[in-house]
Amino acid sequence: MYFIHYIQTYASVNRKGSELQSHILKFKDCLLKDRNALDDLKEEIHCRIEELDARYPRTQPLHFDAGNDSGRWYIHVKGKPDNLVCIISIAKVRNLLGKGIVSFPGKTRTERKDEEHILVCRGL
Repeated sequence: MYFIHYIQTYASVNRKGSELQSHILKFKDCLLKDRNALDDLKEEIHCRIEELDARYPRTQPLHFDAGNDSGRWYIHVKGKPDNLVCIISIAKVRNLLGKGIVSFPGKTRTERKDEEHILVCRGL
């Protein structure tokens, strides 16, 4: 399991960057079931960046740098790594505290077993 525990955003961004930041902030304090769910989230962010680049063609394209098994993902202006839009910090969950099963909102026990990936977010 993985946990998105911190998202750092930066104020000096344009409308495209602000839209991406508000989308990314939805994932703060999310628990990801496994590596596949983490990869799916990476792909979703990458697709969102491509969508925003197409919607705002007069702005510089964004770059998503997830690195190799890094605990941090960076989103910045392509070719300018110092011009950050946000940083996403992810931690691998080693243990869950408490008794019983993990409850995933909105799903019955059978549906939870059938899902390949589980993403639990506060407020979603």
